[in-house]
Amino acid sequence: MIPNTAPSVSGVSISPVLTTADDTLTCAYTVIDLDGDITTATVTWSVNGNIILTGSDSLTGGFAVGDDVVCSVTATDGQQPSNAASASTVILPVPNVDSEDGEGLPALGTIGTMAAIAAGVFASRRKDE
Repeated sequence: MIPNTAPSVSGVSISPVLTTADDTLTCAYTVIDLDGDITTATVTWSVNGNIILTGSDSLTGGFAVGDDVVCSVTATDGQQPSNAASASTVILPVPNVDSEDGEGLPALGTIGTMAAIAAGVFASRRKDE
Protein backbone atom coordinates (compact mmCIF):
# COMPACT_ATOMS: atom_id res chain seq x y z
CA MET A 1 0.00 0.00 0.00
CA ILE A 2 1.29 3.46 -0.93
CA PRO A 3 1.23 5.91 1.99
CA ASN A 4 -0.90 9.03 1.66
CA THR A 5 0.79 12.38 1.19
CA ALA A 6 -0.75 15.41 2.87
CA PRO A 7 -1.88 18.22 0.56
CA SER A 8 0.09 21.46 0.51
CA VAL A 9 -1.07 25.06 0.42
CA SER A 10 1.03 27.73 -1.27
CA GLY A 11 0.81 31.11 -2.94
CA VAL A 12 -1.46 32.65 -0.32
CA SER A 13 -2.12 36.33 -1.03
CA ILE A 14 -4.58 39.06 -0.09
CA SER A 15 -5.99 41.51 -2.59
CA PRO A 16 -6.15 44.37 -3.09
CA VAL A 17 -2.48 44.92 -2.28
CA LEU A 18 -3.12 48.34 -0.71
CA THR A 19 -6.03 47.63 1.61
CA THR A 20 -8.32 50.17 3.26
CA ALA A 21 -11.18 49.74 5.72
CA ASP A 22 -13.63 50.26 2.81
CA ASP A 23 -12.27 47.31 0.79
CA THR A 24 -13.53 43.78 0.44
CA LEU A 25 -10.45 41.60 0.93
CA THR A 26 -9.98 38.41 -1.07
CA CYS A 27 -7.70 35.54 -0.14
CA ALA A 28 -6.18 33.64 -3.08
CA TYR A 29 -4.23 30.38 -2.70
CA THR A 30 -3.19 27.16 -4.40
CA VAL A 31 -3.77 23.66 -3.02
CA ILE A 32 -1.84 20.70 -4.42
CA ASP A 33 -2.30 17.05 -3.50
CA LEU A 34 0.41 14.84 -4.99
CA ASP A 35 -1.83 11.78 -4.67
CA GLY A 36 -4.57 13.44 -6.72
CA ASP A 37 -7.02 13.21 -3.83
CA ILE A 38 -9.99 15.56 -3.63
CA THR A 39 -9.12 18.35 -1.20
CA THR A 40 -11.07 20.76 0.94
CA ALA A 41 -9.54 24.12 1.88
CA THR A 42 -10.49 26.19 4.90
CA VAL A 43 -9.81 29.93 5.00
CA THR A 44 -9.62 31.67 8.37
CA TRP A 45 -9.48 35.45 8.71
CA SER A 46 -8.07 37.11 11.81
CA VAL A 47 -7.70 40.75 12.78
CA ASN A 48 -4.97 41.64 15.28
CA GLY A 49 -4.72 37.97 16.27
CA ASN A 50 -8.46 37.44 16.83
CA ILE A 51 -10.30 35.06 14.50
CA ILE A 52 -13.31 36.85 13.02
CA LEU A 53 -14.38 34.62 10.10
CA THR A 54 -13.84 31.04 8.92
CA GLY A 55 -14.91 29.44 5.68
CA SER A 56 -15.01 32.37 3.26
CA ASP A 57 -12.43 33.48 0.69
CA SER A 58 -13.47 37.12 1.15
CA LEU A 59 -13.87 39.51 4.06
CA THR A 60 -15.79 42.78 4.18
CA GLY A 61 -15.55 45.01 7.21
CA GLY A 62 -14.57 44.12 10.73
CA PHE A 63 -11.34 46.10 10.60
CA ALA A 64 -10.02 49.64 11.04
CA VAL A 65 -6.99 51.67 9.99
CA GLY A 66 -3.80 50.09 11.35
CA ASP A 67 -5.30 46.63 11.88
CA ASP A 68 -3.20 43.61 10.91
CA VAL A 69 -5.41 41.27 8.87
CA VAL A 70 -4.29 37.69 8.23
CA CYS A 71 -5.72 35.13 5.84
CA SER A 72 -4.69 31.61 6.88
CA VAL A 73 -5.41 28.57 4.70
CA THR A 74 -5.31 24.85 5.52
CA ALA A 75 -6.40 21.93 3.37
CA THR A 76 -7.23 18.30 3.91
CA ASP A 77 -7.57 15.30 1.63
CA GLY A 78 -9.82 13.56 4.13
CA GLN A 79 -6.87 11.65 5.55
CA GLN A 80 -4.23 14.23 6.42
CA PRO A 81 -4.29 17.99 6.95
CA SER A 82 -1.82 20.36 5.34
CA ASN A 83 0.34 22.83 7.19
CA ALA A 84 -1.20 26.30 7.41
CA ALA A 85 -0.03 28.96 4.97
CA SER A 86 -0.92 32.61 5.40
CA ALA A 87 -0.62 36.16 4.14
CA SER A 88 -1.14 39.42 5.99
CA THR A 89 -1.86 43.05 5.25
CA VAL A 90 -2.15 46.25 7.25
CA ILE A 91 -5.29 48.34 6.78
CA LEU A 92 -4.41 51.80 5.43
CA PRO A 93 -6.36 55.05 5.62
CA VAL A 94 -8.82 55.75 2.81
CA PRO A 95 -7.10 58.20 0.43
CA ASN A 96 -8.09 61.86 0.69
CA VAL A 97 -10.17 63.08 -2.23
CA ASP A 98 -9.16 66.42 -3.70
CA SER A 99 -12.54 68.11 -4.08
CA GLU A 100 -11.19 71.24 -5.85
CA ASP A 101 -10.51 69.59 -9.21
CA GLY A 102 -13.68 67.48 -9.14
CA GLU A 103 -11.76 64.50 -10.52
CA GLY A 104 -11.88 62.50 -7.29
CA LEU A 105 -8.19 61.60 -7.41
CA PRO A 106 -6.35 60.76 -4.20
CA ALA A 107 -3.92 63.31 -2.84
CA LEU A 108 -0.36 62.63 -3.93
CA GLY A 109 0.85 62.52 -0.32
CA THR A 110 -1.62 59.78 0.54
CA ILE A 111 -0.60 57.66 -2.46
CA GLY A 112 3.07 58.03 -1.54
CA THR A 113 2.40 57.09 2.07
CA MET A 114 0.35 54.05 1.06
CA ALA A 115 3.02 52.93 -1.42
CA ALA A 116 5.75 53.28 1.20
CA ILE A 117 3.77 51.25 3.75
CA ALA A 118 2.99 48.56 1.19
CA ALA A 119 6.65 48.38 0.15
CA GLY A 120 7.67 48.00 3.78
CA VAL A 121 5.13 45.24 4.38
CA PHE A 122 6.23 43.45 1.20
CA ALA A 123 9.91 43.75 2.16
CA SER A 124 9.26 42.41 5.67
CA ARG A 125 7.32 39.45 4.24
CA ARG A 126 10.15 38.63 1.84
CA LYS A 127 12.68 38.87 4.67
CA ASP A 128 10.63 36.39 6.76
CA GLU A 129 10.54 33.85 3.90
